[in-house]
Amino acid sequence: MNIPYPESFPRVTIIIRSIDRPTLSASLDSVAAQAYPHIEVIVVNAKGGNHTDLGLSCGRFPLRLINQSGCLLGRSAAANAGLDAANGDLLGFLDDDDLLLPNHVASLVKALSSHPNAVAAYSRVRAENPDGHLLHEFATPFDTLSLYLNNFLPIHAVLFRSRVRAAEVRFDETLDLCEDWDFWIQVAQYGEFTFVDQVTAIYRIGGGSGFALTGDPEHARAAELSVCAKWQSRMDATIFYNVVGRARAWPKLQELQANNDHLEFQVKDLKRMLNEAQQVHAASNNDPLEFQVKDLKRMLNEAQQAHAASIELYENSSSWRLTSPLRRTATVARQAKRALHGFCLLGWRWRLQVIGWLLTGQLAPARRKLSLAAQSAEASLKMPLLPIAATPSMYNEPPKFSPLPMSVDIVIPIFNGFEFLEPLFDGLERAASTPFRLLICDDASTDERVWPWLEQRLHDLPETVLLRNTSNLGFVGTVNRLFEYVQHDFVLLNSDVQVPPFWLERLFAPILVNPQTASVTPFTNAGTICSFPHFFVDNPLPMRMTAVEVDKVFARLKDVQAIEISSGVGFCMAIRLETAKRIGLFDPAFGKGYGEENDWCQRASELGYHHVLVPNLFIHHKHGGSFSSQERQSLANRNKTILRKRHPGLFEYYEDFIRRDPIRPLRDFMYLMVLAQQADRCPLVVIDNVIEGGAYAYSHELIDNTLTAGIPVLHLLDDFRTGELRAEWLSHDERFILNFSDYSAWGRVLTGIQPESVLINNLYSFRRPMDFLHWLANEPAFMNEVPLRIALHDFFMLCPSLFLIDSERNFCGLPDIATCNRCFNQLHMDFPIGAQSISEWRMAWAKALAVVDDIIVFSNSTRDLFARIYPEYVEKIIVQPHSMKQFHHHPIAVDLDKPLHIGIVGSIAWHKGWNIVKQLCEEIDSRLLPFRVTVIGTLIPNFSAACLNVTGRYERAMLPSLIEKSGANIFLFPSICPETFSYVAHELIACEVPLCCFNLGAPAEAAANYCYGLVLDQAPPAALLAQMESFRKQLSVQAKGKSA
Repeated sequence: MNIPYPESFPRVTIIIRSIDRPTLSASLDSVAAQAYPHIEVIVVNAKGGNHTDLGLSCGRFPLRLINQSGCLLGRSAAANAGLDAANGDLLGFLDDDDLLLPNHVASLVKALSSHPNAVAAYSRVRAENPDGHLLHEFATPFDTLSLYLNNFLPIHAVLFRSRVRAAEVRFDETLDLCEDWDFWIQVAQYGEFTFVDQVTAIYRIGGGSGFALTGDPEHARAAELSVCAKWQSRMDATIFYNVVGRARAWPKLQELQANNDHLEFQVKDLKRMLNEAQQVHAASNNDPLEFQVKDLKRMLNEAQQAHAASIELYENSSSWRLTSPLRRTATVARQAKRALHGFCLLGWRWRLQVIGWLLTGQLAPARRKLSLAAQSAEASLKMPLLPIAATPSMYNEPPKFSPLPMSVDIVIPIFNGFEFLEPLFDGLERAASTPFRLLICDDASTDERVWPWLEQRLHDLPETVLLRNTSNLGFVGTVNRLFEYVQHDFVLLNSDVQVPPFWLERLFAPILVNPQTASVTPFTNAGTICSFPHFFVDNPLPMRMTAVEVDKVFARLKDVQAIEISSGVGFCMAIRLETAKRIGLFDPAFGKGYGEENDWCQRASELGYHHVLVPNLFIHHKHGGSFSSQERQSLANRNKTILRKRHPGLFEYYEDFIRRDPIRPLRDFMYLMVLAQQADRCPLVVIDNVIEGGAYAYSHELIDNTLTAGIPVLHLLDDFRTGELRAEWLSHDERFILNFSDYSAWGRVLTGIQPESVLINNLYSFRRPMDFLHWLANEPAFMNEVPLRIALHDFFMLCPSLFLIDSERNFCGLPDIATCNRCFNQLHMDFPIGAQSISEWRMAWAKALAVVDDIIVFSNSTRDLFARIYPEYVEKIIVQPHSMKQFHHHPIAVDLDKPLHIGIVGSIAWHKGWNIVKQLCEEIDSRLLPFRVTVIGTLIPNFSAACLNVTGRYERAMLPSLIEKSGANIFLFPSICPETFSYVAHELIACEVPLCCFNLGAPAEAAANYCYGLVLDQAPPAALLAQMESFRKQLSVQAKGKSA
């Protein structure tokens, strides 16, 4: 029997209004990845005409496309069409370019179950730009008055009860914007909203969605006024008065700026207070420091509470400008709170060390130690967005299984299903490594071919019991009749299954090991809680794989630990004969079938027996030869009633099991193993971070090219934003994401999938890089005969200061180790690295590099710098400049006869030469020189000057036209650090414009070999301007000479 959904397990409908854009696929994938098992998906064709066919399923969930070939629907009309088609108990919306995280539906369903009086639940939503950068979070606790003032609920943040439809809650079709705001106000008339304080969805702003609030601001303002006017007329006097009072409070927000200064002063004063604490400690034999720490915590808490009212107002504001002071205040407060938390977690010795650092001005090591302490404490409490997958060990090939030490019986009831018989018995004969008896009964099949075929096929098999019912007894009666002939532990087997080699050896192993095991069920494609790869659904076999090939992957599982389950599943269930004799087999009260094995398993459990899933066996189940009848639904209803009376709490137990889904960690891991086996070629593995930049672009270009070549990719990511160690499987057939507990788990994954090669692309922002390096150096088992490469996109392995900028904010030049260690203690690091000195850091890297086959650098200058720190690994270096194939820039003519006009391209932060640019501008303005500076990009932070023009961010493809429009005639690459490679420098070279840079890194290497390049001497601003002006004149003379 299939374990039924408990009646209290609500069905959820997700409604997607679609204009048939490419982003719809990702939105549907995010729904398919939901952990909650009972979802229907409705896609409303809002664009009119023919919509791309979406099939009948969204992963394991049913999908309906409505209004196919219909007329164009407005925003509200499309939403109402989805509401009319929905069958769920709980309803939610999703725009066709937004995403739900895997725990979204489950979290909101749980919240509504815990708050039965709430009409809706909603969660935090992360707002991102099209590049995936975090803009802000929607995270306002619910308040009806605030909802009247502002819509703080993205449409996909909310899950609401379907009963509001009976109250005629509809989207107002007179509104073509702000319709969701109006809808939520309507819903709020029928109850409170409960808030789930965790991010479960992503709102992509500026992606061009047909349902995003973008475009004409006047249009948006008019829509807001329409909603306000509509609800003002419906408010009673008290509500209206309260709303007006709330609005009047907005001017008080300005007071927070002044309060912010006071709070910052208090936080900075922490150093002074800790100094006093040390003095008290030194003057006393007692331990007063603990008292001082508690007193500091009290004072900071009081300071934070003093601002609570103002902060609450800011949290309810939708204005990014207005909330800026709050964000600054909150950042300072969080840093102080985290530092103090870390301090309290340290032992006395480390506390005094930290105080010593603070008193001597060494803020960097103090910050690092406090952050690490707080991070270690938080690691065990942090709830990842994805559940942690199991990481068992795998054999490279399926092992040989020894025959069972005893014979077993195979009980097969048959009713019709003639097409399944030959595959079934062929498989049984091929898998006869352990002796078995066949006990078969034809339950009065109506297909006249069945009985003659059975007689002929089984005629020569010894000890086979073949029975035929004169009338149809149903599943229960037929199995009980066969049970009379059982002599050994036995397996109950459906006729619509295919068994692989060595199936009996694996199926009965848990019964041999544990005398309290009553039943064993294997993984299958269609077996409710034992279904694979998706839980509780009937799955097709993976493409291009047979059932035996899938089972070979399961057979490679080395760590075979049986998983206790709520009930055995009768398509293939091994049963201990001793248990069956004690309690009998199936109760005839269940008629022809439905619920009988649930009752049997529960009776066995009451005697202390267990039911388990054997994890290293997969048996294909066609799900077509089992008994069927028009009476099935009535049997189900009747037998559920029997189960409830006999076993109170059984369905609540099933519901809890389904929600916990304890099989998922192993199921997800095995699916990754199957995907790797399914692929035609071994995968490329890329170990990476999640920070966008040159390294990010490199890995994604590599991944795209690899996928285009038909090679799958496993992308391993340490995501500091979510706390996940993710594995993303990417192929033409599937995109599958898992989360793991530690780096050694990655090693077991790599051993299991047997990759073609491994590339370590970038470790910057890894939360525990020292742990990663220790693992890489000490556990290289997965690297047997697998090439391991590492790419140097920055200088992280030389120094945690990525760009070799020292504590004085200058290029350090890689001095002696003593100088490096002194500088290390002064460095500001964005992420804790876990090392206490540069010596410890480089030693860890040296051990890890020993197991690396190739070290990829992108310029000779990078190779030279690397060789100064790790000369023993120079022979492993491969110089491999980045490909520029994706850039199609054309030569651009610049006017060299005009006054010097310096062009600078990119996002210019300090290490990119921000101070150089500022000094040049100050020199030009102070001397009233006729020179200009244009930054095609941004300055971080921005500044203004009379000679300066900043264009803002740009699309890379637009760079040639922006260069032409800028009027610049000499381009400066002002970076003060030795870049490993520079796309910007090579793009400028591709445009054939004059290029100047300092004698640092790959850009200097490129400029020195470029006919229009100049390597500048380090000099004051006036001398730099003179060098570039002289270069301009020289090129002008050369150009005139060529034209003559």
